[in-house]
Amino acid sequence: GETVCSPRYLPDLIRRYGKRTLASFSPGEIRDIAAALHPKGSGAYRNRHGIAPFMAVYNHAVARKLAPLIKVERFPEKLPKTRSVDRAWIDAVRSQMKDRHARAMVRLMFETGMRIGTALKLERRMLDTAACVIRVPGVLLKNETDHDFILTREMADELESLPRHKRDQARLFGFRFRSAFYRLLRNACRKAGVEYVPPHQSGRHSFATTFLVDHEVDPVT
Repeated sequence: GETVCSPRYLPDLIRRYGKRTLASFSPGEIRDIAAALHPKGSGAYRNRHGIAPFMAVYNHAVARKLAPLIKVERFPEKLPKTRSVDRAWIDAVRSQMKDRHARAMVRLMFETGMRIGTALKLERRMLDTAACVIRVPGVLLKNETDHDFILTREMADELESLPRHKRDQARLFGFRFRSAFYRLLRNACRKAGVEYVPPHQSGRHSFATTFLVDHEVDPVT
């Protein structure tokens, strides 16, 4: 799984400041560095791509007594505008999708709260149709913990009936890039005459909203 100290976040920091000792950086300077590296980035972007990777390395050094403990103030973040959809939206969009794999993905993310990054990497071997479960290893999940996604009988049967994709025989859906799925989703929304809602919101956010609002399940559960 990808973490804040993933190698893709660190190259710019290492190129510019890699020859200095960590103990020589002040909290204010670390904040300035994040702003300098991402001058056009939002507060959230600077926190995630600037401060977080720096502090991941810094705190590693603190734990080994190579640098003093410090606290770096994060940049203010604006709450993103999010939307959720209902079953009627899901059904309308699915009705305009000729691609069976995309159609199944829309339903799966809405019914399980699965992230699109995880859905794209699912393999057929992870599907246990008899038990109505997709057993996903932690390496595909953000929290890096193995998890069983419970399916309805209808969802399990739909996934089982999907033909093997020509592009990738092992993966359940066969999409190599998110852009291919996004394109199909946008086209289906246009044909259905509904507002385009990105996968994370029409899937994971809507899954949570359905439980919180419609079924009155508490947030922790």
